[in-house]
Amino acid sequence: MVQKKTNIILIGMPGSGKSTIGVILAKSLAMEFIDTDILIQMDQEKTLQEIINGQGHMALRRIEENVLLKVDCSNHIVATGGSAPYSHPAMNHLGRDGIIIFLHADLPTLKCRIHNYETRGLAKRPGQSFQDLFDERSILYKKYADITVKTSSHTQDQVCDEIILQLNRSPFIPLTSRLQREFNTIKAMVRLYCREHHKTEDMICSECSELVEYSRNRLLCCPFKDKKSTCGKCVVHCYKKDMQKKVIDIMRYAGPKMALKHPLMAVQHFIDSRKKSADLTTHTGKTGPS
Repeated sequence: MVQKKTNIILIGMPGSGKSTIGVILAKSLAMEFIDTDILIQMDQEKTLQEIINGQGHMALRRIEENVLLKVDCSNHIVATGGSAPYSHPAMNHLGRDGIIIFLHADLPTLKCRIHNYETRGLAKRPGQSFQDLFDERSILYKKYADITVKTSSHTQDQVCDEIILQLNRSPFIPLTSRLQREFNTIKAMVRLYCREHHKTEDMICSECSELVEYSRNRLLCCPFKDKKSTCGKCVVHCYKKDMQKKVIDIMRYAGPKMALKHPLMAVQHFIDSRKKSADLTTHTGKTGPS
């Protein structure tokens, strides 16, 4: 079962909005805020540029790694320095209890925002161009990101709204144990169907992946949680018609094969389906966006 993560870790280039958006996000979500560049400066009693001038950019990266490895918090928004992803140990440490969000601003936007490239305290090689630094770091940001949010053409409030929307869809927001079993069953059936009908092997196709993500979003919005037995016994049809047709086709094909392919999952699903549900017939409210 996926462990719930309590922190939100912001990564991205200087000028992408990590510090400003981090503060707004902390207020919106009633969380505390940490800026790791400030932690570095407090630790060293120097500005980032002073560290680079005196010891070099690699020294700043080592200091940054040590500071990041000491971050120990929960329910915080953490805005990291642009060079944080150079440290694999630091990113793994932050990612254990944090959803890593890459604030992706394009190069022209960053150039408009950054006017002190040479004196900003960037951990870059001497003479390294902004273009080269952007290309080099973009690979690292994408490597570690759980969620990517584009910031170039949006206001800070719009970026925060998009982050919150993406967080609501994140796999790190856990389902209840009963609904997690339901979701695992759906995934297994989709995989069986996709392998036969779309000729895939270990991976499932984009169309079936969309259905899996959609089904999880519906389970997250389920107002009954563990009060119902299984989705098949529910009288509230919260799937859109096209998605409902797809999942019915999958159940008709994969359902009879579950006992052979996934016997333990099939037995548990059978047991869940026999549990007495709460009275759902009086429910008329919506279960969130479909």
